[in-house]
Amino acid sequence: MARRRQTAQVLSIDFDFWVPDPLELDMGHREAKFFIDAMWGLRAGQALARGVDLREVMKVESSNGLLPSTLLSALKGHLASPQKLKIAIAESHASLYYFLEGETDIEMVNLDAHHDCGYQIAADKLPDCEVDCGNWAGKLVMEGRVKKHIQVFPTWKRDSDKYGGEAWEFMKGGHPLASKARCLIGWKPSVLEGFKFTHVFLCRSGAWVPPWADPAFTTLAMCLSHQGSASMYTFKTFADMVRVLKWKYVEAKAKMYKQLHEGLK
Repeated sequence: MARRRQTAQVLSIDFDFWVPDPLELDMGHREAKFFIDAMWGLRAGQALARGVDLREVMKVESSNGLLPSTLLSALKGHLASPQKLKIAIAESHASLYYFLEGETDIEMVNLDAHHDCGYQIAADKLPDCEVDCGNWAGKLVMEGRVKKHIQVFPTWKRDSDKYGGEAWEFMKGGHPLASKARCLIGWKPSVLEGFKFTHVFLCRSGAWVPPWADPAFTTLAMCLSHQGSASMYTFKTFADMVRVLKWKYVEAKAKMYKQLHEGLK
């Protein structure tokens, strides 16, 4: 008799869930080294030239009481034993697709500022697309591998004027795959009911998460890694997770932007 395949219960965590990203201070995003590293000095400098300290605007923020530092407490009783729990830590959310290779019966909770079900593409085209940080979830769903999908947007996404309307659009069925997910804005402990996670995945998404949030990300990564068998994608060590951005560089860029602005008057 064939052995019944075990359901993979997956907790997917994108660290951008905790970092508000206002549209008016956005200089563009793409998952490439320039946007993960160099862009933050330019972006912070531009904001500072306008009198805005980006460290105060884009800082780690609670979602209905859930913080990176309280996540493990919230997960108490919802994790498989250390011998059975698989953990992965990565830069890109696309790595989750590969982490779940071979899993065909997936139940998933995704804590994320974005739905990652594909953007500006027909759903039936997703299986043939190269996997990336914006379509990994859509590919898994369209491949028929996801049996339960809960999408949790952060609380700050409620303000569509300030942060964009992606969350509300998805909740109202404005995406072809929205009907296949239970969706909510803001953390609720009830989303964990019935889950005993066998897989936990954490990504930084450094094009959306600034360097000054790296210590909080690294701390969470280290805590999670002790809960089961951990794999590292992208990062070789925990020290690799911390980017360096000197504020004197930001101040110099702010001065440059001000001078350019004055020269254009």
